[in-house]
Amino acid sequence: MSSEVSGGFESGESRADTSKKPDTPYIDSVPEAATPHPTDQLSEWAREEQADLWHDLNEAINRAVNGAWSMQAANIARRIIAAARLVGPTPHGEIPWPLVAGGVYHAIYDAGNIPADVLDETEWRQSDALMADSAGTRATKRPRFAATVASINTERERKWISGEGE
Repeated sequence: MSSEVSGGFESGESRADTSKKPDTPYIDSVPEAATPHPTDQLSEWAREEQADLWHDLNEAINRAVNGAWSMQAANIARRIIAAARLVGPTPHGEIPWPLVAGGVYHAIYDAGNIPADVLDETEWRQSDALMADSAGTRATKRPRFAATVASINTERERKWISGEGE
């Protein structure tokens, strides 16, 4: 009489049968040292997702019918704030420079009541000089994103982005 094995158990057995161990361990049976701390993994994932969301936001703004803001952009901004509440604001260097130089970065975090670092004047000048030929400067990006920042700063959008509006 042969017994069939399925999922590490012989037929007729279940996970509740503790007399047999499965071929592969359960997550709670893996030694703690063998896996990174779940909180560290979640924080790392949230930071990576948050940085990706900024790139998605840049695309959503560029694709907006009015060239400034859209429902898609508002939903992405809301997700950025939700992630920031878990892991803090995304560092400037991980965000598309036009959104930083254009004031969108600070407008989003301000709408979400999340304190974000502000570049000092020396850092602004260095960043402007570095990005001038490729991504633009504050002087070129502020006018480009003025309507975006104005849309973000409406009461309705601020409530939505911060998670107050449903």
